[in-house]
Amino acid sequence: MTLLQWDAEIANNKIEHRTYSTELAKKFYADNNGKSAVVSVEIIEDKVRHHQHKFYRGILLPAISKHLNGVSDTSSCNELHEQMKRQFCSIKIKELSDVLEHHTRNTIVCVETIRHGEVQIIPDYYIPSTGDFTKIEMADFINEVWMFACTELDVGFDHNTVKSYNDYIDTMAVHNVATVFSGKQVADSRDRLFGAQNDKD
Repeated sequence: MTLLQWDAEIANNKIEHRTYSTELAKKFYADNNGKSAVVSVEIIEDKVRHHQHKFYRGILLPAISKHLNGVSDTSSCNELHEQMKRQFCSIKIKELSDVLEHHTRNTIVCVETIRHGEVQIIPDYYIPSTGDFTKIEMADFINEVWMFACTELDVGFDHNTVKSYNDYIDTMAVHNVATVFSGKQVADSRDRLFGAQNDKD
């Protein structure tokens, strides 16, 4: 389980921190003082995936977690991420071969137990890892979570979060990825959700 995570950039022959919470890090060090740990670095070659990961993990999940739980630490965000995956990414299947090939690496298969004289365990649905999503799948997932937060959870996103959202969807549109965020739907979404706040800026 990942307990501490932030976006970084490798430059000048070292790792430069791009998103880093000193307060969170201090608490992490204090809570785990004296324990052994493994530090790993994941290289993100695709800039589109980096923007998706940065917005979803660094902006969206912390904002929702703060609204729901009063905290936005990595552990709370990871739990929220799993909840969002179960809610929006569960895919019904009848047999294991129904799992999409590009989802097979880290997928979680949930089974149903049927008892008719003998016990039968059959696949029911699976939850893929977002790490195996295509760019379009990830864009759709982020859109589902964002709209759910706005319309169902009534999360009051601040100006900086709204700006990050706008920057994110504009970046996706440039790369022809987030078709769900294009054209009239973007304008309608912005006007309906943020029109009043943008008028104040």
